[in-house]
Amino acid sequence: MSSHFNVKSLTFYAVAISSVLLLFKVVTAYGESKLKAPQTIGGSYRLTFANSLPGCPQIAPVMLQLDQSGMYVNAAMLKPLATEAEHKMSAEEKLTLTGLFKNRELNLGGKVAKSVLCGVQESGETAITLTSQIDGNKLAGEISINGEGAKTPFTGEKAESPNAAPASSH
Repeated sequence: MSSHFNVKSLTFYAVAISSVLLLFKVVTAYGESKLKAPQTIGGSYRLTFANSLPGCPQIAPVMLQLDQSGMYVNAAMLKPLATEAEHKMSAEEKLTLTGLFKNRELNLGGKVAKSVLCGVQESGETAITLTSQIDGNKLAGEISINGEGAKTPFTGEKAESPNAAPASSH
């Protein structure tokens, strides 16, 4: 009967297993020290525009709804007085803006209903590009309509969630 254990095989497997464990330890240490999740920015922001948007006869109040997955963001622009039923739209109808959140900078692009942006009953969609800096619950940035060079400045503040527990006043 020959032995199934020889020194060469045992040495090979010991080195292979040790190498994998060492590599796992190095990658884990790097991930814990260098990789950090981005700040959570999801929620509704009440936007205020500095002046009227190109192609809009008036300034309409707008809510920016952000849904975040890491650095990737999907968003929708909604009328602030939207009914609860309007907030329960499907993701395909609601989240028409996509973009990235990196280093406190949010970049979004996509299409928004003209009736939401302009506050008037008008059909059709408008292409927008939105760039902003987020600091805590506030954001400030610029919006471009239909790829025009003119950008309209805006500010925004995170709206309190209707499901949030009220703060205690002791």
